Amino acid sequence: MRPVEHPDPAGEKTAEAIRQEIAREVNRVLRVAFQDRQNTGRLDVEAIEMALRSAMHHAGTAAPGELLNFDAPPAERRIIPCSCGHQAHYQELRSKPVLTAVGHFPYNRPYATSDKVTPIRKFRYPRSHGSPTQS
Repeated sequence: MRPVEHPDPAGEKTAEAIRQEIAREVNRVLRVAFQDRQNTGRLDVEAIEMALRSAMHHAGTAAPGELLNFDAPPAERRIIPCSCGHQAHYQELRSKPVLTAVGHFPYNRPYATSDKVTPIRKFRYPRSHGSPTQS
Protein backbone atom coordinates (compact mmCIF):
# COMPACT_ATOMS: atom_id res chain seq x y z
CA MET A 1 0.00 0.00 0.00
CA ARG A 2 1.19 3.48 -0.88
CA PRO A 3 1.52 6.14 1.81
CA VAL A 4 -0.82 9.09 1.52
CA GLU A 5 1.29 12.20 1.23
CA HIS A 6 0.39 15.62 2.52
CA PRO A 7 0.30 18.16 -0.35
CA ASP A 8 2.82 20.40 1.45
CA PRO A 9 5.21 17.93 3.13
CA ALA A 10 7.74 20.58 4.13
CA GLY A 11 5.01 22.71 5.69
CA GLU A 12 6.03 25.98 4.02
CA LYS A 13 2.49 26.97 3.02
CA THR A 14 1.18 26.02 6.45
CA ALA A 15 3.87 27.97 8.30
CA GLU A 16 3.28 31.00 6.07
CA ALA A 17 -0.49 30.85 6.70
CA ILE A 18 0.12 30.75 10.46
CA ARG A 19 2.59 33.66 10.26
CA GLN A 20 0.06 35.68 8.25
CA GLU A 21 -2.71 34.98 10.78
CA ILE A 22 -0.48 36.10 13.67
CA ALA A 23 0.60 39.23 11.76
CA ARG A 24 -3.05 40.12 10.99
CA GLU A 25 -4.02 39.80 14.65
CA VAL A 26 -1.05 41.83 15.94
CA ASN A 27 -1.57 44.53 13.31
CA ARG A 28 -5.25 44.77 14.26
CA VAL A 29 -4.40 45.26 17.95
CA LEU A 30 -1.66 47.77 17.24
CA ARG A 31 -3.92 49.77 14.92
CA VAL A 32 -6.53 50.05 17.68
CA ALA A 33 -3.89 50.90 20.33
CA PHE A 34 -2.26 53.65 18.26
CA GLN A 35 -5.63 55.08 17.26
CA ASP A 36 -6.58 55.21 20.96
CA ARG A 37 -3.27 56.91 21.82
CA GLN A 38 -3.85 59.45 19.07
CA ASN A 39 -7.39 60.17 20.33
CA THR A 40 -6.65 60.30 24.07
CA GLY A 41 -2.93 61.06 24.25
CA ARG A 42 -2.46 58.04 26.51
CA LEU A 43 -1.44 54.44 25.99
CA ASP A 44 -3.36 51.88 28.07
CA VAL A 45 -0.70 49.19 28.48
CA GLU A 46 -3.00 46.82 30.36
CA ALA A 47 -5.65 47.02 27.62
CA ILE A 48 -3.00 46.41 24.95
CA GLU A 49 -1.67 43.40 26.86
CA MET A 50 -5.16 41.90 27.16
CA ALA A 51 -5.92 42.56 23.48
CA LEU A 52 -2.62 40.97 22.41
CA ARG A 53 -3.31 37.96 24.58
CA SER A 54 -6.74 37.59 23.03
CA ALA A 55 -5.28 38.00 19.53
CA MET A 56 -2.68 35.29 20.17
CA HIS A 57 -5.40 32.94 21.42
CA HIS A 58 -7.33 33.60 18.23
CA ALA A 59 -4.23 32.96 16.09
CA GLY A 60 -3.44 29.90 18.23
CA THR A 61 -6.83 28.47 17.37
CA ALA A 62 -6.17 28.91 13.66
CA ALA A 63 -2.73 27.23 13.78
CA PRO A 64 -3.87 23.65 14.54
CA GLY A 65 -6.50 23.95 11.83
CA GLU A 66 -3.84 24.92 9.31
CA LEU A 67 -1.58 22.09 10.45
CA LEU A 68 -4.20 19.34 10.43
CA ASN A 69 -6.55 20.17 7.58
CA PHE A 70 -6.43 18.31 4.28
CA ASP A 71 -7.41 19.50 0.84
CA ALA A 72 -9.33 17.20 -1.48
CA PRO A 73 -6.90 14.69 -3.00
CA PRO A 74 -5.85 15.19 -6.63
CA ALA A 75 -7.62 13.06 -9.25
CA GLU A 76 -4.82 10.47 -9.34
CA ARG A 77 -5.10 9.91 -5.56
CA ARG A 78 -8.91 9.53 -5.31
CA ILE A 79 -8.76 5.73 -5.37
CA ILE A 80 -6.57 4.03 -2.78
CA PRO A 81 -6.09 0.40 -1.68
CA CYS A 82 -8.49 -0.71 1.05
CA SER A 83 -7.52 -3.09 3.85
CA CYS A 84 -10.36 -5.39 2.71
CA GLY A 85 -8.49 -6.01 -0.56
CA HIS A 86 -10.71 -3.80 -2.71
CA GLN A 87 -10.40 -0.15 -3.65
CA ALA A 88 -11.52 2.78 -1.51
CA HIS A 89 -12.96 5.71 -3.49
CA TYR A 90 -12.78 9.33 -2.36
CA GLN A 91 -16.27 10.66 -1.53
CA GLU A 92 -15.91 14.11 0.03
CA LEU A 93 -14.14 16.26 2.57
CA ARG A 94 -15.62 15.76 6.01
CA SER A 95 -15.35 18.26 8.81
CA LYS A 96 -15.19 17.53 12.51
CA PRO A 97 -15.06 20.22 15.21
CA VAL A 98 -12.02 20.02 17.48
CA LEU A 99 -11.76 21.76 20.86
CA THR A 100 -8.32 22.84 22.06
CA ALA A 101 -7.16 24.87 25.04
CA VAL A 102 -7.46 28.05 22.96
CA GLY A 103 -10.72 27.38 21.14
CA HIS A 104 -12.59 25.42 18.47
CA PHE A 105 -11.49 24.79 14.90
CA PRO A 106 -12.83 22.57 12.11
CA TYR A 107 -10.70 19.57 11.10
CA ASN A 108 -11.25 18.68 7.43
CA ARG A 109 -10.15 15.37 5.97
CA PRO A 110 -10.83 13.32 2.83
CA TYR A 111 -13.36 10.54 3.25
CA ALA A 112 -13.46 7.36 1.14
CA THR A 113 -15.58 4.23 1.04
CA SER A 114 -14.68 0.76 -0.12
CA ASP A 115 -16.18 -0.55 -3.34
CA LYS A 116 -16.81 -3.87 -1.56
CA VAL A 117 -20.60 -4.30 -1.47
CA THR A 118 -21.08 -6.11 1.84
CA PRO A 119 -20.27 -4.88 4.41
CA ILE A 120 -19.49 -1.34 3.34
CA ARG A 121 -16.47 -0.03 5.17
CA LYS A 122 -15.70 3.62 5.50
CA PHE A 123 -12.15 4.92 5.55
CA ARG A 124 -10.38 8.19 6.22
CA TYR A 125 -7.24 9.13 4.36
CA PRO A 126 -4.43 8.98 6.93
CA ARG A 127 -1.95 11.82 7.28
CA SER A 128 1.29 9.82 7.29
CA HIS A 129 0.48 6.13 7.41
CA GLY A 130 0.66 3.68 4.57
CA SER A 131 -2.91 2.40 4.72
CA PRO A 132 -6.36 3.89 5.23
CA THR A 133 -7.76 3.91 8.74
CA GLN A 134 -11.16 2.49 9.49
CA SER A 135 -13.68 4.91 11.00
